[in-house]
Amino acid sequence: MATTTTNFGWDIPQSTDLVKDGATAIAALGQDIDTALVDLKGGTTGQVLAKASGTDLDFSWGTPAAGALTLITSSPFTTVSSHSINSCFTSTYVNYFIIVNFSATSGDSVNLSMKLRASGSDTSANYSSQRIFGVGASLGADSDPLGTDEYYLTNLDKDFPAVGFPQITIGNPQTATKTTILSQAVYRDTAISLNQIGGFQNSDTQFDGFTLIVSSGTMSGTVRVYGYQNS
Repeated sequence: MATTTTNFGWDIPQSTDLVKDGATAIAALGQDIDTALVDLKGGTTGQVLAKASGTDLDFSWGTPAAGALTLITSSPFTTVSSHSINSCFTSTYVNYFIIVNFSATSGDSVNLSMKLRASGSDTSANYSSQRIFGVGASLGADSDPLGTDEYYLTNLDKDFPAVGFPQITIGNPQTATKTTILSQAVYRDTAISLNQIGGFQNSDTQFDGFTLIVSSGTMSGTVRVYGYQNS
């Protein structure tokens, strides 16, 4: 006589069953599994599987909500003055989100900046930006902190190597129009500081990557690039 599994109650044979009874139990087990897992069947490209209710094995396929992030690449770097990522911007996504966890391994009051890339080459002109920043209890603002040949992100100091966390949103890099860049970062030098920066790459260029650059010394860390779900 067949018994059942502990968690789902699927029919299984016992060692004392007759051969004919065991075959029947195995057939029942196969049908139990097929019925229980039917919700895993189906779905289309780009859909995700989610729980439909609190019932065991009750799932449904659906399209991710607008704004959901998909990891495109995670790229570590160690003791470098610059780090480039190619082919991360494609026609698959319109907008992108970049997180950089990094530390200065040498250098004091190091600037971290970004240059967009096209076909493996940095674009070193036509950047414009506006910055609002706080240093300790003081507030300030300026335009184009590093000029127009790169986009400024944040500062870092080797004396505070654990602090470095810029977050960058890139809009329309793969479109032949101006690319929007919006970033924020917290860092510590003589005091805790915060940067909020927005700007453009004003060339009508289809960019497919970017380079992170420190103004002096070296840096180590990891950069992660995500694509925003289009719909």
